[in-house]
Amino acid sequence: MYCLAYALEKTGVVLHAVCVMSNHHHLVVTDPHGVLPNFLRELHRLTAKAMNASQGQWENLWAAEPCNVVRLVTDEDVIEKAAYVAANPVAAGLVESPEEWPGFSAWSESTFRVARPKVYFRDDGSCSRELRLQVQAPESRDGQFVSAREWRARIGRAIALQVAKAHHAMLSGVTRT
Repeated sequence: MYCLAYALEKTGVVLHAVCVMSNHHHLVVTDPHGVLPNFLRELHRLTAKAMNASQGQWENLWAAEPCNVVRLVTDEDVIEKAAYVAANPVAAGLVESPEEWPGFSAWSESTFRVARPKVYFRDDGSCSRELRLQVQAPESRDGQFVSAREWRARIGRAIALQVAKAHHAMLSGVTRT
């Protein structure tokens, strides 16, 4: 969470939805300054170095393939992808509802205070002891929602639909990775 907060703060990318799984993450973000490659590089570099330091390893943490980035053009695209992110642990058969996921997951407006990890990051003042990780409702792309309240309502309905689809798929023996 600290690495994500650091990368967001450094680049000005805005977070709308996140789910951190055991071996990958899903994000829905807005990139108002056109720096998404810098954001991803910073996030992945810091996460890999901090995780390796915490485990006493110095090997590659991430797969060599580039990460998948999808441009979300309409409000419906954003809602659909944010619901996918929130429901990902359910679709993977790990929990029955997104709220049960023990890892970090957020999709509605919220702010988290994140303490600097004790490993990798120096205690010399170069990195804040605590960062603010903010999840924000996105700005409307095509006028379908204009408030945080409307975002919460629409994302709630979309997540419920994704969860229902995931439960149906599990009952039908269909799995999604």
